[in-house]
Amino acid sequence: MSTRTCTYHECDRRTAGHNDHYIPVLRAMNQKYGWFPIEILEQDGTKLTFSFRSPLGDETRTAYNHNPELLAQAQQFNPDWNILRFKRDGGTAYRAILLSRKPLAPCTTAA
Repeated sequence: MSTRTCTYHECDRRTAGHNDHYIPVLRAMNQKYGWFPIEILEQDGTKLTFSFRSPLGDETRTAYNHNPELLAQAQQFNPDWNILRFKRDGGTAYRAILLSRKPLAPCTTAA
């Protein structure tokens, strides 16, 4: 099967930093106390640098996701699962953002 490079709207990669896989997202969302508010320090396209305060103290992370629009909305971080989230639908539901710790490979889809 051949693939082609595409935008994040068409991307069908199921890897960290691309489209969310339901298992880590479900496990992270079910953790009541594993989420920490974040402060976005810098965003450069698909790269986000943010800080948060955990039981270990103040921490700063740099992470990547193929959708810069979602990264800009991030509100909380779960370090156990390396997932950001933000409230949507008028604050009644969360949207998860699965992160990569390394710069991303290009988005691809079936040709």
